[in-house]
Amino acid sequence: MVLPEYRRKHIAAIMLEYTLDELNKKGKEKVWLVTPCDNDSAILMYKKLGFSIESHEKRYMKYI
Repeated sequence: MVLPEYRRKHIAAIMLEYTLDELNKKGKEKVWLVTPCDNDSAILMYKKLGFSIESHEKRYMKYI
């Protein structure tokens, strides 16, 4: 999650790329991300980073 004043500055992509690199160094081969289906900017960023949509969960954050 990125604070509103820092959005649209590629900070989320930089943080995610760093995290993926660190996970790769630790031998992790698979990562799952969860976002609401209407979060188009996040979905676009995830796709640019090589992620694909595996499923749509209608109860996103219902119990959090």
